[in-house]
Amino acid sequence: MKSDNFASDFFVHSLVYERYEPFPKSDLGFFYDVGEIFAHSKQKKSFKGSGYHTFIEQNRNIFESKNLVELSEIISSSADIIKFTEQLTINGHKNYIIAALFLKFKSDLLEKDTIKGSETGQLIGLLRKKNQFISELNAAIYLIGSFFGYSKFYDDLYELIGLNIFKSPRKISNICTG
Repeated sequence: MKSDNFASDFFVHSLVYERYEPFPKSDLGFFYDVGEIFAHSKQKKSFKGSGYHTFIEQNRNIFESKNLVELSEIISSSADIIKFTEQLTINGHKNYIIAALFLKFKSDLLEKDTIKGSETGQLIGLLRKKNQFISELNAAIYLIGSFFGYSKFYDDLYELIGLNIFKSPRKISNICTG
C-alpha cells in the first residue's frame, strides 16, 4: 500500500514512505521524495505537474551536482516555490528539510549499526559546525531514532556518554598479599 491511501500528517507519510519512482540517486532524489510525500499527505497520487516538480525538473541539471545542504539552501530561498515551502514551514521549522535529512539518514544507515564513519555522521557534524538548519537536524535525528528504534544505536549512545558496560573489564592485580 502506498502512503497516499491514509492519514494526512506529513511526518507519518515520511516515516512510511518508500520510493517507487526512478528519482535520481543523488541528494536531489531526496527532494523528489519530499514532493511525493507532500502529495501523499494531501491524498494525491504524485507531485508530478505541481509547481515544485516543475521547479526541480527545470533545474535538474544544475541540482544533480549539489549536496543536500546546498539544495536545502536553494529550495528555502527560491521565490519560485514559495507556496510549497510555506505550506511545509510550521513555527519556523522547515519540514521539507527535516524530511530530506531523514530520508538521507535512513538510506545511509539502513545497512549499518553505527553512525561512525557514515555520511549521516559527517552531515550532522557539518550542520552543527555551520550552525545551520539545527532545528531541522534535531527533528530529523528524532525521526530516524523513531524509525530504527533504540537498539540500532545504543552502542553509539553508550560510548558517547562513557557507559562501557559491554567492554571487557581490565585485570586488576591483587594488592593484598598474604
